[in-house]
Amino acid sequence: MVKAPRHILAAISDEPSALHGVRFISRFLRVTDDIAVTLLFVVPKPPDVENPGRFLTSSLARGKFSLDQAARLLVEAGFPSESVEQKNLFARRSKPAELAAEAVRGLYDAVVLGRRGHAWLMDLVEGSVSSDLVDTGLRVPVWIARMPGEDRTGVLACLDDSEQAFGMVDHVGFLLARESQPITLFSVLDPGHEDHARADALFKRAVGMLEQHGVGVERIHTKTVASANPAKAILAEAADGHYTAVGVGRTGENKGTLFMGSVSTTLLKELSGAALLVHQ
Repeated sequence: MVKAPRHILAAISDEPSALHGVRFISRFLRVTDDIAVTLLFVVPKPPDVENPGRFLTSSLARGKFSLDQAARLLVEAGFPSESVEQKNLFARRSKPAELAAEAVRGLYDAVVLGRRGHAWLMDLVEGSVSSDLVDTGLRVPVWIARMPGEDRTGVLACLDDSEQAFGMVDHVGFLLARESQPITLFSVLDPGHEDHARADALFKRAVGMLEQHGVGVERIHTKTVASANPAKAILAEAADGHYTAVGVGRTGENKGTLFMGSVSTTLLKELSGAALLVHQ
């Protein structure tokens, strides 16, 4: 296994056109000398057929083609070929469960999903995939790049007072410390109780975390809006600000927090152009 200070696991499907996750990596991370990318193709379990070997051989061939295409894209973007690893994993459970297990086993810093991975998560949200992905204990930040837009810049880091939200900020600081993208800390206030002092406290803690990773203050911005619909406010800011990515915590633990499951779920369904970072 290749190793580097920043190590990313990118899920690759057998659809050659579905390389959204790899395209996102190549555009988002420009400093490549400390990054390793493992491209993972999960070989599906053979259906109940007379010749499962033929099915596996065909699946491996399609996966090899997609893995080669993904690796070529990264190398052409400037990633050293020795820092790009191709890996096959034979599924014994669902594909999302195998991906989650590999993410934990390999101690990756982040998982990047493209179009197929987005579909897996949507199936999970809508209840049509088993809970294996959650039961595996995935605690790795997940970047979902369904349709990455070009000519975008920066991260919109959405804050509430949950530890998941600050875990997201810490991850953004770690991953982007040597990059140049601006980071906008964003807080949605209740229009009936606009607690600016609370927002300022959140910003102060988040800025401190980013600075500890070496992110310069000139790259850090803050913004608050008042809205009774946090998801709608985030989507509007993401569109207006033309950000490369939007980061949230998966859920809030404290009463009154903004990013309960419904917000991250809405963003998963409706965010386009920008990638979505969900911290577990």
